[in-house]
Amino acid sequence: MEAAEQRRSALEGIPHELLHSIFSQVRPEDIAALARTSRSLYTFLKKNSLLFKDIYTMYLDEPSESVKPDGWDWEEEVHKYVKLKRYLSEAGAPSTFTETRQKSVKLDFVANAITNICRTANPNYALSLSTKFLADAIPGSSTQGVSNKEAFLCRSITYIRAARHNKIPETTFAQRQLSAKLHCYHGVPSEVEPLGFKRVYPYAVSMVYDLRNYNDFTMWGPFLDDGKASVDWEKMEAVMLVLGHNLKLFQLHTSQHFDTIWETPWWGTMPGSFQQKVKPGIPPVMPSHPEDPYNISGTWMRVVCFLDFRELFAYNFEDDTPLPASQPRHPLSTTEAIRLLVMELEFDRIEGPGEDDRQDMPVVWFKGISRSVHTPHDPNANANIRGCVKVTHEGEVRWTSWSIYSGQERWKSEGIQVGGIGSGRGVLGHWFDKDLDEQGPAGPTAFWKTSNKIGDAPGSGGHNHDNSDDSDDLDDEISQGDGDGDNAEAPNYPQSDDQGDTPPHTTIVWILT
Repeated sequence: MEAAEQRRSALEGIPHELLHSIFSQVRPEDIAALARTSRSLYTFLKKNSLLFKDIYTMYLDEPSESVKPDGWDWEEEVHKYVKLKRYLSEAGAPSTFTETRQKSVKLDFVANAITNICRTANPNYALSLSTKFLADAIPGSSTQGVSNKEAFLCRSITYIRAARHNKIPETTFAQRQLSAKLHCYHGVPSEVEPLGFKRVYPYAVSMVYDLRNYNDFTMWGPFLDDGKASVDWEKMEAVMLVLGHNLKLFQLHTSQHFDTIWETPWWGTMPGSFQQKVKPGIPPVMPSHPEDPYNISGTWMRVVCFLDFRELFAYNFEDDTPLPASQPRHPLSTTEAIRLLVMELEFDRIEGPGEDDRQDMPVVWFKGISRSVHTPHDPNANANIRGCVKVTHEGEVRWTSWSIYSGQERWKSEGIQVGGIGSGRGVLGHWFDKDLDEQGPAGPTAFWKTSNKIGDAPGSGGHNHDNSDDSDDLDDEISQGDGDGDNAEAPNYPQSDDQGDTPPHTTIVWILT
């Protein structure tokens, strides 16, 4: 006891500059114990912003002033990091929070803490300490971080319906939204352990193609039915799951590698994280319109999926007994078509915000063209595009666009940019008939920026963009059993004789079964 007192007295006699240097190397989780050893050390540590800043930035990125929230407190942020690290610990770690049920009760804290870390992370993924921490805790692999995925990413209604176990505790609507949002930020569609869940794809399909979700109150987009464009993250998650599933099938059946945005966990989920790929020795193209805070101008990659119109109609209207509004439709294993598009967008004009928009951010209008990746010279596959970008009352970036044929608007889309202004993750949302027909058609879409240069073909890791591919292959049916989904069988996919039923544009690129 006397020896311990002597060591403590010796430590307290060290100049504060040296104490700072020593304590900045202490593990954050040990700081609280250190503060309890003596009153003088407690006084030294308490409200020592400079020390806690040094500790924080050993493990997470230092926020830039442009994204640092008001009232930022370094000591409080270190304590949040310690709690988060404890809750995210996996089996074998010195923590009581290693099982799904133990973790699940911490969803609210974990979701908010991770979202804030993403907002303040270094936008350069390769240099970010924050995204490395998150990727280590909740990786993209389906076999790693399973308890964290079950507890935090897989709590939406889609996963609750698909669960084979009772590990998921009772979850409120707000918690389901938090979990779905976290999954969208994670960005890798999670097919967790096979014994834990049925295949989630049929359940995501049942949300995406339920036409009851497309109405005036939801503005036909991935929004809640409050008429204010408040984001419905469960709809956003379902869109990500469906599109991610279909893009994987596209790569599998075509043997073509196509760089998607849903392969690397936590990539592109922070403001300003878009980074165009450039060849060695060639400088990147800078944004062409500094007055546009959303950096719209450039080349974007887009994916659109849709059901045959007759199947969509049957799924929604052939049951004589209407479902209660709160009851989801049955899971659907089905055949979808997928279309890959390139959009070339240009800044048009700036307007002031609307009544329900964030008042310190403008509405920016754009115009451009959309063309098929595989059949760029097919007039039925190409369209003019116009639209606008704004910030909602929640601070989310909302994209609205119209596809125009022969001067007439035909299709419309609504989406939200995951990660905020200038994020690399891109936009998830819905496309639908511009006349807002309650009988459809409608479906999921996503797009993400590939270059600040207009006309710059998107980098796709070897994907053929030279128009020399065999066009006869483009209308092939690609068969693969989808399975599960309460034993639902995939119906045949008849191609419509009416081009107006084959959205959004008119030529089917790939049919995925």
